Amino acid sequence: MAKSLLALLFIALSYTSYANAGYNVVTPTTGTILYAGYPANITWTMDNTTPNDPLVDVVLNNGPPESLNVVSTICSGVDPKVGVCNFNVPANIASGIDYAITVGKKVENLAYGSYFTIKGTGDLPPNNGCPNMGGHVCASADLACCGPDGYCGKGTDFCGAGCQQQFSLAGACKGGKTNPKRRRALNYY
Repeated sequence: MAKSLLALLFIALSYTSYANAGYNVVTPTTGTILYAGYPANITWTMDNTTPNDPLVDVVLNNGPPESLNVVSTICSGVDPKVGVCNFNVPANIASGIDYAITVGKKVENLAYGSYFTIKGTGDLPPNNGCPNMGGHVCASADLACCGPDGYCGKGTDFCGAGCQQQFSLAGACKGGKTNPKRRRALNYY
């Protein structure tokens, strides 16, 4: 989960002008499935850099990390210290693997949660992208590589050993090549 929050923090840093939202979306996480028409909850924590927002909104989004689309505000005007938003998943929502939550009030203070799945109307789409990125490929300079853990990012943790080229920006994966002599030697044991 820490990697997912880290990856989404990279997204937030890339497209807004703040260093830390101060809120950390805890649930839902990658792998969570919510069902249309059923109750669900969003939880978050606050850290010592939390802005002085008297009230926050909890928003359901979907789409690629570079341009999340607002689906609906699911809780409005919540005391951020409460750390929970209980709601019913809309009954007529489309099935998807690329839903995400934002918590905050101002764009510069938004916290982004991990991608999760909603089973609603229609079939779930296949995951044809970086495994933990809602079926999306890593397609921007700041989120160029699909790392070994299935999250988009940049730097050696994402673009080095284990980088998943098929889900990364063309040419972004650097390294990760095994020394052929060593591999041959290991094959003998």
